[in-house]
Amino acid sequence: MKRVTTILRDVFGEPSVFGDAEDKAFWMERGTAVHKATELYDKGTLNVCGLDYRIKPRVLSWMKFRNEVGGKIIGNETEVVNKHLGYVGHLDRMIRGSRMWPNHDLLVDIKCGKPWPICALQLMAYKLAWLETKRTRKKIKRVAVHLSDEGYQLYPFEDDQRDAVGWYACCNPTEINKQIIGKWALQFGTYGKV
Repeated sequence: MKRVTTILRDVFGEPSVFGDAEDKAFWMERGTAVHKATELYDKGTLNVCGLDYRIKPRVLSWMKFRNEVGGKIIGNETEVVNKHLGYVGHLDRMIRGSRMWPNHDLLVDIKCGKPWPICALQLMAYKLAWLETKRTRKKIKRVAVHLSDEGYQLYPFEDDQRDAVGWYACCNPTEINKQIIGKWALQFGTYGKV
């Protein structure tokens, strides 16, 4: 099965936000370290005093987010599979009973850089796979959380119908679906090879 990020990369190309290869390696390593630290924090096993100074502010931003949002973590770096569309992915967090959206489960993607528009499709993929994997009908709110040294910013994705159509088209990039993807991308000014 293809990975969600591979499907998106195949359709949209590699993000150009990284710069040269050295910059890309730094940003990706930092993102991986922040993800691991937030995972450990949510499991209750993070040694905050031992955090590297280069990621500590972003982890503290995550802790602030978790404190303000509340709720119970029901998915932490959880693998989800959609057999119907033939893909697999790892969602960052699923939170139940948040203060912001108490009637929805909150599907969270953690970003150390500002989320690029196709994050909406990435979260839609995880949502569809979560619903299939867990066989649930619970309402799900999709949100990217951008962690910075100064705090966090939320990027909610509201248009489930548009993003579901965009994701289905990405999973089967026929000529007609490429037109659908192109129309989806134009709404956001998305770069790439569409």
